[in-house]
Amino acid sequence: MLNKILVVGLYFLFTFPLFAQEKFVLNGSISDSANGENLIGASIYIKESNSGAVTNSYGYYSLTLPQGVYTLTVSYLGYQSITRKIDMSKNIRLDFSLREMQMETKEVVVLGERKDAQVKNLEMGTTKLEMKTINAIPPLLGEVDVIRSIQLLPGVSSVGEGATGFNVRGGGIDQNLVLIDEAPVYNSAHLLGFFSVFNPDAVKDVKLSKAAIPAQYGGRLSSVLDVRMKEGNMKRLAVQGGVGLIFSRLTVEGPLKKDKASFIVAARRSYADVLFRPFIKNSIGDVGLYFYDLTAKVNYVINEKNRVFWSGYLGRDVWNFPGASLGWGNATTTVRWNHLFSSKLFMNLTGYYSNYDFRLKFGENNEDSFEWTARIINNSLKPDFTWYINDKNTLSFGGQSIYYKIIPSDGLGVSRGSVSDISLPNQFALENAVYVANEQKLTPRVTLQYGLRYSFFTYLGPGTVYTYPNVAGNFKRYPISSQTYNDWVNIKTYSNPEPRASINYSLNEKSSIKASYNRMAQYIHLVSNTNASIPIDTWTPSTPNIQPQKSDQYSLGYFRSLGKDNQFQVSVEGFYKDMWNQLDYIDGANLRFNRFLEGELISGKGRSYGMEFYVRKSEGRFT
Repeated sequence: MLNKILVVGLYFLFTFPLFAQEKFVLNGSISDSANGENLIGASIYIKESNSGAVTNSYGYYSLTLPQGVYTLTVSYLGYQSITRKIDMSKNIRLDFSLREMQMETKEVVVLGERKDAQVKNLEMGTTKLEMKTINAIPPLLGEVDVIRSIQLLPGVSSVGEGATGFNVRGGGIDQNLVLIDEAPVYNSAHLLGFFSVFNPDAVKDVKLSKAAIPAQYGGRLSSVLDVRMKEGNMKRLAVQGGVGLIFSRLTVEGPLKKDKASFIVAARRSYADVLFRPFIKNSIGDVGLYFYDLTAKVNYVINEKNRVFWSGYLGRDVWNFPGASLGWGNATTTVRWNHLFSSKLFMNLTGYYSNYDFRLKFGENNEDSFEWTARIINNSLKPDFTWYINDKNTLSFGGQSIYYKIIPSDGLGVSRGSVSDISLPNQFALENAVYVANEQKLTPRVTLQYGLRYSFFTYLGPGTVYTYPNVAGNFKRYPISSQTYNDWVNIKTYSNPEPRASINYSLNEKSSIKASYNRMAQYIHLVSNTNASIPIDTWTPSTPNIQPQKSDQYSLGYFRSLGKDNQFQVSVEGFYKDMWNQLDYIDGANLRFNRFLEGELISGKGRSYGMEFYVRKSEGRFT
């Protein structure tokens, strides 16, 4: 009996591979042949299996295919496609370089993902713009701008001239996560909202997500604006610049080692103060009214499995008048490491530093003066993994840890020689999150994405926590007790599960229906009692008296491509969003230099809903 079982077992052991279809992996990267820049969202299509993939944020792709001969087409809107035969009898790495199409002078092509990408993919409320597309939008005072471009999109509104930020789907200004090479930017505007902090000559790709937000992102309720900077020309030295009505700019990029390492440095400075100084110097003295920013990036390809990036940004607005000055700005630096553990497992490890600060000062002598500085500092480590399991499942997982240091007020006021210390205690917090998400092709018509982000937030010592009467209303509450904590003591911890889900049901080759659900949590809050933010608004973390903001958003949409070559993309999306623990303030609340600010806060609920209609033409004389 034992011999019979052994024979049967050996039979199935050796004959099973004959029945199973062996599979192999096709992977690689796709770049621009002119400068070596990786192309984000480039398409790889397999004709025989009617399947494919798109490149990730670093131009990498991976496909699992059964053994056989296939016809592969690599495409990117505005670039010449490449078609070739491949024999999948083993694992293959293929890197492609695409050439940009040469168009007639009168014809315009919007560059980016394939024309029918919005029908095929899972993204909702998401718009991806390349700088070449943004450059085609009519500029303000001769200058193109990233933030003004996204304000043309449905669901996005300006908070008004002379104010910074933007609103998305009924959310507040502080509910948008604005990233530059993965580092957060807390004030995205120069000149009080007339221009953004992003130098268009250094920007590669802009992506705004209002719904179906991937699980790797968190910390804000309304949207994610992900701005990716250029890596620098790998092929040749290039210099460009311009002199405009508002500012001048200069960009230098080129190879440090051809096809191996590159750099880019871009700088801008406005000069209204220089132009007007001769006319106002005699009346009000020397005046400085300008902004500047500097963007730099270096990347190095170590080998096929390893690549490292360093990028940095420094920008500042300066207002100097006789006896008074105001300055504010952002500073960020990001270090990233791309690593391939195998053809199916991709990792990006990111570490960043972000600092936003402002300084207000006035007074011409030591007897009467005022000086106030505030800042918010982030340090973060973020590993992200993508596992291309097979042709039907792509698993993303990872985590993030952010350490916050908030300085709400550091300053002195002097009146007739009497000194008043307006400083407030520094605040510290730690935010951690882990996430996992899977994109699954369930049937030829149905694609799902489901995942969970779990976030943890700890308000840390040192600090003093005040207890207020548990009575809500439009009146000031006074503390009834207090407790002091030492360094690194866990004062208060919050945790929130944040499930994400989306589905794409393909009606036919040109149309689809999509639905999505997002739960988001936000642990830091902007202290402002106006709809429009100003540079001297400060931030506060969640504390025992300030609950984290949370939201649930439901979206449903219809997407369709029109025209012979799918040059028209049309979508209709409806959304409904519930929000909890929204901050408000009592009448006459004192938001500055107030040690007992929490006693003047009110917490409430909010909701927003609406319909968004979007029509886009991607090529032709009019786009």
